[in-house]
Amino acid sequence: MEEIEHKRRRRQHNQFESVDTCLPRTLDEEFHMVEPFRLHSLIHHWKSVVGPTIAAHTKVLAIEPPKIVICAYTSAWMQQLQMQQRQLLRCINEYYKESVITTIQLTMYRHSFVKETATPSDIDLPHIPTGRINFSKLTIPDASVERIDRICALTDNKRLQAITKKIQIEQEKKNHYLQKQGYVRCPNCGNWMHSNHKICANCKSKHDRYRISAIKSALQERPYMKYDEIINYGQCTLDEFNRARSELLYFYLDRIYHGSVSRQDMYMTAMLLTFKRPEELTDDHVINLCHKRRSNYLSDEQIERLRQASVYREKEDI
Repeated sequence: MEEIEHKRRRRQHNQFESVDTCLPRTLDEEFHMVEPFRLHSLIHHWKSVVGPTIAAHTKVLAIEPPKIVICAYTSAWMQQLQMQQRQLLRCINEYYKESVITTIQLTMYRHSFVKETATPSDIDLPHIPTGRINFSKLTIPDASVERIDRICALTDNKRLQAITKKIQIEQEKKNHYLQKQGYVRCPNCGNWMHSNHKICANCKSKHDRYRISAIKSALQERPYMKYDEIINYGQCTLDEFNRARSELLYFYLDRIYHGSVSRQDMYMTAMLLTFKRPEELTDDHVINLCHKRRSNYLSDEQIERLRQASVYREKEDI
């Protein structure tokens, strides 16, 4: 009885406890998850930890001690975070009240691509009838039945004939049903799509990626080109040009960030950033431009390779 009364009083006491107090204890007692909960509570308190300005332009993607992955919404804030990594580490570890995080991995948040692909004009999302199709109530023309019988007659196996005929009839019923609902075949691949689209979503995606790849190939040869220059080689929209150029730039920025010693990578990055031709760039300018975008946490081996390639600059203390 005393134990029951103790539990009752404890429940009454818990009714007045805050979620921040009782939730960690429950996670620890029931699921042994108090440590993951403590680590990921930083996401909820991100604004108060780093301040409203940084929080408005960043997002925590993952917390895997001793590393945290933070994304920036724009390239400008990507550079800002690179310069403020030490302050961020200090703020994060002050929140945890111990040195939990020692490495910050920075990445770009591709929100612009998400917005583009989320618009109704870019995604083929036709109205799909709800519920199951009752094939027993659907009929098909006699000519279709005769054609199916001729196909099935090609084999003497009665069991195979029956299975093939059933599948063919159900497929034919489905095709007639979709036609009545206003669907048409995609002229490229033959898949069903809504009649108000020229091609299906799959073919449109392949077509868009082909165009972006073609623009990236042109930029690989002349990374300094602007939009008014690239349209002399082939028609493309400003949106397609910006997408292709951003993808190519992020590819080379990622290589520079992780300590690439390739002059090709460095000059490609510099030309994409500045729109300048190779003859307009000096070696010193390119090295200084790239070293600002390298990680502050390169290994000793990576730093030694950079020194041997004569492209290393000491990072200034933040």
